[in-house]
Order: sequence, then structure tokens, then C-alpha cells
Amino acid sequence: MTERSPPRPARGRDGLVVAVTGYTCSGKSEFAKLLQSKGFRRISLGDLTRAAARRLGRPIRRHETWALFKSLAEKDPAWRVPKVLEALASGPGGNVVIDGIRTREEAEGLRGALGSRLWLVEVRVSEAVRLRRAMARRRDVDPTTWDRAALRRWRAMDREEVRMIDRVRPLVEAVVRGDEAP
Repeated sequence: MTERSPPRPARGRDGLVVAVTGYTCSGKSEFAKLLQSKGFRRISLGDLTRAAARRLGRPIRRHETWALFKSLAEKDPAWRVPKVLEALASGPGGNVVIDGIRTREEAEGLRGALGSRLWLVEVRVSEAVRLRRAMARRRDVDPTTWDRAALRRWRAMDREEVRMIDRVRPLVEAVVRGDEAP
């Protein structure tokens, strides 16, 4: 049996699209910003969710936008895909990084539309590192101390997200292997 190399990214007329997934505080946005500093155009899926919250007159705090995202994803797990494809079509050509894939259906929808132009990347770090980062950034749902109540709230939200991201992982691994999506 011979080992297969990962497929070479297709750099068609519209460039490479890197879609980044990972748990809260894993470093997704930092990775996306690094690619942005190298000339990639960045599309933040969190920005799409915050825009939906603004249109609905909802607060723009992480806890509320997460609840809104979950409710919209329950109805249509790929609800952000058409918005991403519109942003890709309306923006300049070249390479793009999509920051914040959360559902398998988002990954599948983008892969179906973009084919080999799309590379899925998962950013992973330990839970301890993620908790330290959450404490340091001090967003409205992140624990600012290690008290049990704050940690319990953060972990409850985190468990929901982990379940979502864990459903995306087989697609990331298929892209790396050059296989069809499972």
C-alpha cells in the first residue's frame, strides 16, 4: 500500500479558500489573521452572526449571539453558506480565509460549492490553554476567575460547540487525506 500525499490546492481564477474551524479560544481567528497578513481576504462567520443579531435587534454579546446562532442552525445548519458564497462572489478575487466554521453542514455546503478550491483546517490546542485564553480575553461569557459558577457557564457553552466541531473533524481529515467526504 502506498501513502497518498495531500491534494495540491487548486488555484483557479478565484484562488484558494481556507475554511478554519476549531473550539472556542483555540486560535482560529489568530490563524485567520495570520493568513490575512499574507494577503488573504478574511471573512468572519462571527461577523455574519453579529449582523443577523443586529438585524433582529438582539444584543451583540457572545452569549446572545451564540444562542441566536444555535437557534438559526437548528432550523438550517448551513444558513451562513449562501452569505459566504455571496461575499466570495462580490469581493475581489484571490485567496480567502473563512474564520469560524461551526457546523458540518457549513463545511459540506462550502465544499460542494467550491470543490478542491476549499481547504478545511482545524486549529487545536488543549482545554487548559483554551481556558487560560478565555480568562485573558475577558469576553462577556468567558470566566474572569476560576470560580465554579463562571467555569460551569463557560463549559456548558463550550460542550455545545465541541459537539458541533467534532462533527466537522471527519471532513477536515478527508481533505487532508484527499478522500471524498465521509
